[in-house]
Amino acid sequence: DSVTASVNTTHAQVQFRICHLDLAAMANKNQRAMTWTTEKPTVPGWYWYKKHESNTPSLVEVYMALNNAWYGRFCDEHARRYAISSLDGHWQGPLEPEE
Repeated sequence: DSVTASVNTTHAQVQFRICHLDLAAMANKNQRAMTWTTEKPTVPGWYWYKKHESNTPSLVEVYMALNNAWYGRFCDEHARRYAISSLDGHWQGPLEPEE
């Protein structure tokens, strides 16, 4: 589960994200069903990402910033964002909840 709390200020909106996920277990559970691509995301949402095929996937929130550039935040690095254009590797998503 992910918890998001937002605080509005006069100059910016600050978001705090707390992830409580067993990523390794989730990755192993869904490994067979995943379709990986090297195409970078162009839709906001949660994605699996791994730099190399043999790596364990990481969960990334992908979003478009006010400058119309795509960025991602890794679940375990709450405050740091990365330009999607700089993240070469393998992607799967956007993820949808299981029914």
